[in-house]
Amino acid sequence: MSLLAFLSLVTAAFCGVVAATVASHGLEKRLNRDFFVPLVLLMGFSLAQAAFFDAGGPEHARLWHSVGAACWALVVPLQLWVVLGLTRSRPLSMLWLVPLMLPAIVISTPLVVFPEQVGVNVVRTSLGWSRDFSGAGAWAWAVQVGVVGYVLASLGLLVRWFRVVSSRRERRQAQWILGSGILALGGAALFVTGFPLVTAPVAPQAPNLFATIWVAGYAVAIRRHRLIAVTSSQAVGAILAGIQDLVLLLDEQGRILEANPRSMGLLGFEAGALVNLSIESLAKEPEVVQESVAAFLERTEPGSGVETVLVAREGGEVPVLINGAAVLDREGDRVGIVVVVQDLRPMRESLKAERIESIGTLAGGIAHDFNNLLTAISGFISLAALDAGDRERVAQRLVEASRACGRAQGLTRQLLTFSRGGAPIRRATSLAEVIRESASFVGSGSNVRIQVETPRDLWLADADAGQMGQVVHNLVLNAVQAMTGGGVVRLTASNVRKGEPGLDGRPVAGDKVRLAVADDGVGIPSDCLPRVFDPFFTTKRNGTGLGLATVYSIVRRHGGEITIESQVGQGTVVRMDLPRSKRRTGELPCQERPLPATSGRILVMDDQEGVRHVAEEMLDRLGYEVVSCPDGETALDIHCEALAEGRPFDLAILDLTVPGGMGGAEVLGRLRDRQSDLRAVVSSGYAPDTVMADYRKCGFDGVLPKPYSMERLQGVVERVIRAPRGAAVTTGEYPVRIPEAP
Repeated sequence: MSLLAFLSLVTAAFCGVVAATVASHGLEKRLNRDFFVPLVLLMGFSLAQAAFFDAGGPEHARLWHSVGAACWALVVPLQLWVVLGLTRSRPLSMLWLVPLMLPAIVISTPLVVFPEQVGVNVVRTSLGWSRDFSGAGAWAWAVQVGVVGYVLASLGLLVRWFRVVSSRRERRQAQWILGSGILALGGAALFVTGFPLVTAPVAPQAPNLFATIWVAGYAVAIRRHRLIAVTSSQAVGAILAGIQDLVLLLDEQGRILEANPRSMGLLGFEAGALVNLSIESLAKEPEVVQESVAAFLERTEPGSGVETVLVAREGGEVPVLINGAAVLDREGDRVGIVVVVQDLRPMRESLKAERIESIGTLAGGIAHDFNNLLTAISGFISLAALDAGDRERVAQRLVEASRACGRAQGLTRQLLTFSRGGAPIRRATSLAEVIRESASFVGSGSNVRIQVETPRDLWLADADAGQMGQVVHNLVLNAVQAMTGGGVVRLTASNVRKGEPGLDGRPVAGDKVRLAVADDGVGIPSDCLPRVFDPFFTTKRNGTGLGLATVYSIVRRHGGEITIESQVGQGTVVRMDLPRSKRRTGELPCQERPLPATSGRILVMDDQEGVRHVAEEMLDRLGYEVVSCPDGETALDIHCEALAEGRPFDLAILDLTVPGGMGGAEVLGRLRDRQSDLRAVVSSGYAPDTVMADYRKCGFDGVLPKPYSMERLQGVVERVIRAPRGAAVTTGEYPVRIPEAP
């Protein structure tokens, strides 16, 4: 066996080992498959070269020359195909193979099929059989130029890749492949030009020997720097198979490389069917998933997930939560993305069941408390009817009934704070004053000492002073009730600057004012902590279950955060962060004094007949002329008639919500189109939005929450009629807001 034949067999064995390694890592992967084909062809070319060098005669030599030439004609363009696949971010279409392979086939076909007709001959040398291209002329030069052209194109692409890549992993890949390619090209050039000078007028032509140098560069890039992604180990595969969530391994372009068996139960696809698909192709909103995958690639640890909807194989929609992070190699470079897809359907069903249970608790609590209040109201009214001849006893009974109505109104206010209504009227508020006033009132007369700590430079909070007073009242009351043997309730306020840790440990996005209420009471069991903010959930024997629920709703409506920590026997700490105020308050306290009645015409719109009759009676006794109606259409007709008669209304009291008809806001807009100077008051017992808090944005001049007394009705009506345009009026309980004030 000649030396060149032996070296060709070694080269074939080396290419075979590399090809087997690539195949074992999965030929379903694009790069594995693209690289495997030229490796096999190069192994075939090396075997043909070994047979050619040791052929028994010229006929056998020509036969093995044709086989080797055919393999080499395909290896050269396929190697360029691999380089293109490496250096492009998107996979190549199979149509690219046509322009890549066509020149090589055209140039090599005559040499493969009819070597003698184009002047190619075989001769015996000291190293074995060799090719003699002296008679080939142009064809020989075309072959040489073609090979060099393909190689230089590959090297040029690798140089560009090396210059534009940013990660260390890809730069090392480019270094090994580019360096080995340059070394192989230089070695082949030196051999071809130098061999005839020292040995013979013809060269043995052994390009496969130098091609192994390039293959070696690829092999190092594969094994050491993970040029081609490898599959998970059997242990990892077993773990993934047991995970109930869908786990996907993606490349940096978002194509799926691997999936665990959960894909069948979640989307109806076999795990293998997802390979090479883009994850965006499975989503109902591809752009959302594409943005999420790009964000996952930039982080090394899972963070907050993104809710989206995937489309199952049968067309059904599956709500999911996707989360992920980049996969790093030993050098810390990103090599892919692991994405975990969690099915949200079981969680949502569980939440639905919990909400139904909470609604049941809420309904039962409301029914219990209101039945008690209605019993008191009904009982006192019945007693008043029995005592009809005794004016003093009748008045006493009605006062008690009125007090019960007041307690019922207080209950509805608490309920509204964690419903869609009850929006806070936010202004610059000193929490220090709110804390001292509310806390001292609750602590008076108890064996608990109230300790308040507020810095002098405490910022003003953007808050509703009344609602925050209710928050402090409820928290301190809970703390007092938790310390039956006495103790200390500590209220601490502090400033939290932008970027400092928030309640969840992450930096806050803006300046906050923090309030903490701590006690040394009995504490809350750990199994009850997740439900302490649920309405009517309580661990106290005589508790209502509205205290913490009201606190939570108020804080959240202020754009704040709240947390609670507690251990049985060691006490409880409630912390909340409220936004710092960026505006100065323009509110002035209203003066509580009776106002004289004035004459005027008032339009009352309310869908409840009882409310209309009560309003008519009250306003009539105050000296006003009143016209009432049940809906917006009737109100517009009455107003049109009044304008036609030359007797316009001075004021309209409009119910905010009318089932099946126009509400107060819409009616006011149409009334103002006809009478621009018409004053208006919005009245409602429940607001589904923030109209009751920001009524001026809807064009109203005042607000009158239900239920209301005659005194409250009189105060609001008189102030609206007398106040200059631009002033804001509420009931007598609340401050008068004047936006124009500095």
